[in-house]
Amino acid sequence: MLTDRHRCTNEISFAFASYTAQVQLLAKETYTDSAKAAEDALIEIVNIAYCCNFENLNAVKKNHPGIDWREPRYGTGLQVSVTDTASKRKESVNAVIRNKIKTSKAIWFLTLTTDRYGNSGEYAGYSMQVITMNDLLRQVCSLPDELFFKAVKKIKEKLGPWFLGKKDDVLIPSYKLSPAPHHDFINYHGLWEHLESKEEVPSAVHEQLKGFLESLCNLPGPVRSVIAKIVLYSPTPNGILKPLEIDKIEFYLHLDESEQELLEGVLNVIERKGHGCVVEKNHELADDGLTISYDLNISLNWRVFEPDMNIYSALKIYYLDVFTKLELYTAFEQADFSQLK
Repeated sequence: MLTDRHRCTNEISFAFASYTAQVQLLAKETYTDSAKAAEDALIEIVNIAYCCNFENLNAVKKNHPGIDWREPRYGTGLQVSVTDTASKRKESVNAVIRNKIKTSKAIWFLTLTTDRYGNSGEYAGYSMQVITMNDLLRQVCSLPDELFFKAVKKIKEKLGPWFLGKKDDVLIPSYKLSPAPHHDFINYHGLWEHLESKEEVPSAVHEQLKGFLESLCNLPGPVRSVIAKIVLYSPTPNGILKPLEIDKIEFYLHLDESEQELLEGVLNVIERKGHGCVVEKNHELADDGLTISYDLNISLNWRVFEPDMNIYSALKIYYLDVFTKLELYTAFEQADFSQLK
């Protein structure tokens, strides 16, 4: 039987790997502020792990040159980055020198990767230490019990969405879907007549839902959270073939500040992964006869055929009638449709 410490080690190992993979995906999909979000998520974890008191300089001056954090006692600087190259590290040191940033001659580089361990080097009289998420995990796991469990508590607080299993579960990211035949869902939407053989309908619907959820659960947690809000706040369509749509400006007002800053990157991921797009609506010709104005709507559309439906719309309409709005939001955010009957 696993001890509490071993169990926690397994949990935080998965959380670090899952979190890092999603940050890397967001960066590749032009989610440009993923490193910025990591600064806030990881600073307290790093402080516990390395017995430091790093302060986030970007909280004082946005886009602080050269380094993101500084340890006031020792003057150590630290930069958080999704990617790590020798040229990028040198440019950071050059920025510190050029802007006369007050640091010691030591700069750490926290790189959000789990495919290797860090290394050290020197440049322009500065020592450079690369720390990867593997190094951070190893450092946490080397702490004495009191600090280890303090760090685990902080990791769960900051990276909660990436703890996807119960303590005795094999921690594999997945969706939850009730088993076929989903008769209640099929009856609700009158899907029995969509295929020549009614006997084929339950298995066909189940496979459609599985395909949708396999894609949904592989989206980064922050993207699913925004999708869940689009589902929640968009007007309910009058049919299951229509997409879910909401005015982009209106939807922006439903987001917190961090989500607003990252919305464009999230929408880019949604479009690239085939879950929706931004569409132009209500075109109008201005009085000058040349300028055309229009509204932008965010549209969610996962269209399937035989039976024909947009799964986003079909699930929203069903959930709003059978369950609560909170259950609707949670189902999409966590890719958990175990309540579906």
